[in-house]
Amino acid sequence: MPGRSVSVGLARSAGVAVVAGLLLSSGATGGAAQGGVDYRPPSDALHRPLHDRLKAERWLERMQVVIGTFRLPRPVTLRLESCGEVDAWFEKRTVAVCYEYLQVVIRRIESGQLPPWVTADEALAGAFVDAILHETAHALFEQQRIPVLGREEEAADQVSAFTILTLGGEDAPGLIRGMAQLYLSWIGYYQSRPQRPLATGAAPGEARAHPTSGQRLYNLVCLALGFDRKAFTPLAKAVDMPEDRASDCAGEHEQMARAHRALIRPHVDPAREAEARRALRSFAARR
Repeated sequence: MPGRSVSVGLARSAGVAVVAGLLLSSGATGGAAQGGVDYRPPSDALHRPLHDRLKAERWLERMQVVIGTFRLPRPVTLRLESCGEVDAWFEKRTVAVCYEYLQVVIRRIESGQLPPWVTADEALAGAFVDAILHETAHALFEQQRIPVLGREEEAADQVSAFTILTLGGEDAPGLIRGMAQLYLSWIGYYQSRPQRPLATGAAPGEARAHPTSGQRLYNLVCLALGFDRKAFTPLAKAVDMPEDRASDCAGEHEQMARAHRALIRPHVDPAREAEARRALRSFAARR
């Protein structure tokens, strides 16, 4: 993407010292509760301030505490790296987020394109936390041989959102707003890059393994609305959630909750949830 300097003027976490104490108490120093961390130097100088901030604030270590709630038979390393494209991925024993992926958010912050209902810190934290949890969900499906009825990418979206809602407490809305902002930005991105329809007349995006960006946005907001209608009604209104969909969100959430209890909960370690909750909430702590 065209180069602009990454802003380091975003508010740094007021709770860095608290986070450090949390990591020490959980054993996530240097390595992490489940696996290692790897802040690879970016190949593009544009991403150096982002690398330096996330490493100084130990974002990967904090996420290792969060994903430590999942019983993964094989430890997963969390990595930040340059990819040459906007991406995040899981393969074998590595979950990676590309600097280019987070740079999309940075550019919207710097250009003043964020909607008024989300802060710069929420936008960056929401995108980062969701990327790690989404890709870790793929690792969980693979390692624990969890059956997925439907598209795996959509199931990974749901595990990510459900984890944030259930562990995030009063800070969950900020992370959910950050995720919603990211999906909203993808809608604009793909609209600005028209592609030749497939031979069937369908848009290329309709053949992707991921749901469309619009579907991801409204699936997320609906799950959140079903979880806590009062807390997430402002977000539903901000993204113009159709009322006929909104009226079904409580049922959609209950369906997801039943699936989570049957398929995911047996692979969650309750003893680690308290420290995972503190680590997750540190990303959206009030400044």
